[in-house]
Amino acid sequence: MSYEAWRISFQDSEQAAKAAFAEAQRYKRMFNMSIDSIVELTEAAGIRKEDQAMGGTVQALVAIEKLKARRDNWKARALEAEQGNRGEQSPSTTLALRDVLQQSVGMEKAALFIEQKANSYNEEHGYTDPSTGHREYPGDGEEYYNELMELAEELRLQANGGPQ
Repeated sequence: MSYEAWRISFQDSEQAAKAAFAEAQRYKRMFNMSIDSIVELTEAAGIRKEDQAMGGTVQALVAIEKLKARRDNWKARALEAEQGNRGEQSPSTTLALRDVLQQSVGMEKAALFIEQKANSYNEEHGYTDPSTGHREYPGDGEEYYNELMELAEELRLQANGGPQ
């Protein structure tokens, strides 16, 4: 919508100012919700809130990469233990397999958490354009929503031993 079309839709400048203020407040809430989501994700990845600096998203990605590496090590240990003890399972094999399973379950839970965040955002901020039937979001909301859903999908793939 152009400025002229927006301005015509209001009776006076007071009404326009109120609408602009309300929109600014909505964007502030979206921004705060995004920051809170990043903080929750990084805390879930083991980064304390106090340790998070301006690069919270980068830290979250680094933490995810570390988790991937740990998972790969656990899988390798489990495979070695399984190959070395075909006839009987040693306690270390059992523990390695348990670790791989627990990590997989944890990644599934993280994926579900992120997906719930995306769905909450969709319900709170998304709307369907009646003329096109397309789901729309304010500002960069569509990109934010899609990134959360892609991250959840990537975690699920990794939890099931998919591509890294």
